[in-house]
Amino acid sequence: MEATTSGHPRAVSEATGVIPTLNRLLDESGQENLRAWVQATYGPLAEYLESRPATALSQQEVLLRDKIYSLLLEYGDRPEDRSALLDRAQRYIGANGTPDQSALPPEDLGIAMKIGAEDGGPAFYDAATAYLPSVTNQTERRTLLAALANRGDESMVEDLFAESLKGSYSADEVFAVVSSALSNDSAKDRAWEIFMAEFDAIVARMPEIRKPQLAGMTGYVCSVQKSSDIAAFFETKSALIPGYERSLAQGVERAQLCSALKTQKALDVKNAFQ
Repeated sequence: MEATTSGHPRAVSEATGVIPTLNRLLDESGQENLRAWVQATYGPLAEYLESRPATALSQQEVLLRDKIYSLLLEYGDRPEDRSALLDRAQRYIGANGTPDQSALPPEDLGIAMKIGAEDGGPAFYDAATAYLPSVTNQTERRTLLAALANRGDESMVEDLFAESLKGSYSADEVFAVVSSALSNDSAKDRAWEIFMAEFDAIVARMPEIRKPQLAGMTGYVCSVQKSSDIAAFFETKSALIPGYERSLAQGVERAQLCSALKTQKALDVKNAFQ
């Protein structure tokens, strides 16, 4: 069995990084084709690994199984699994009663909260933010906030920014909210608008080591013009984010490459997955 799966972890890791980018380049029909391709490509291996007893899996195979599970939930075609995970996420945060932390293992928390934000809507968000004050584990808090900011709609993102500015979250949690919201495909325009309008107050709530890294988030914008405008904005705020120059240059380069790929290759990508 080791020979059968030994080549897959790297391929899955690469796919985990590339597929979200491809997804952004495609229209709705193209995204459907991509989901079908992901399911056809990784589904059989997932089913094989999931059919085996956990005690029969090597550590490498366990990691591979968990990566493929998350990949298929986000970009494959597993509506029943998404529904089941949403139910577990709701039980975890106590959406319909007392929170039950046994509903999710730690490794599933991030993907479960993402699906909760996407599929559970405002009701899930309200339950999750009501649950948050009871959480003392800092990793759990950051994971939950990052998932909500990255997959919530504009109203959720607005609320998370407002809470960040109120001082409801720690410095590391503010960074998790901001960085995740600025890369949220469905709400990043609004996130960038708030971020730039409230920049001084947001930076004041950040860990010092994170401040220059903010400029690198320009890379989340897949547009030459927008990245140029944002870069100019960061330059006007240089006194608040010392050491930002390298991070900004890398962010602008990523944005320009994404824009070029979208302009030149979007149709090719769409055709490839038909």
